Amino acid sequence: MALLGIGSDFISSHATALNATEYELSKLGFVIGRGLYAILLTAIILFLSALIFYSITGIPFRKLIIMQQVVLLMMLVERVLWIPLMLYWGLDWYVSPLSFGIIASYFTEYQWIIYFFGAISLFQLWIIGFQVKFLRYLSPIKRRWIWLTVILLHIFYWAAAASLALIDNHLVRGWFG
Repeated sequence: MALLGIGSDFISSHATALNATEYELSKLGFVIGRGLYAILLTAIILFLSALIFYSITGIPFRKLIIMQQVVLLMMLVERVLWIPLMLYWGLDWYVSPLSFGIIASYFTEYQWIIYFFGAISLFQLWIIGFQVKFLRYLSPIKRRWIWLTVILLHIFYWAAAASLALIDNHLVRGWFG
């Protein structure tokens, strides 16, 4: 997505204020940063979530990695479906019609809350249901504990995504202008 320029509007808006070398370096830094973020996010989704579920349920780690691969695939499908929304209608991820961020933006002006609810999408709800069903099938733990664990983990991830989005906007705006 960085190759399409998605999310780089802060850099592009200051293109005339930078010389060619500075502008190209800022674009390179943006692409490298997004690439590192993608690698880190993939590792967290695959391994950290699987490790947390392993420590709670005792399900073999390899099976949990397979579950998380399906989760990662669904997150990638969600992101691919979001690209046309961004390119053609200019909708950021947190106000996608597939998320609750658009609803939150009608009730509040607080960016963190909008980002938090923007991280909650129909795909995320499907992922929660899939993880609960998978864990219930392979673990003797009571249903309510599995639901609680999965939901709390997702709330933590959504809060982290909202905080990172807020910090990212602050840092990029401070850096470029």
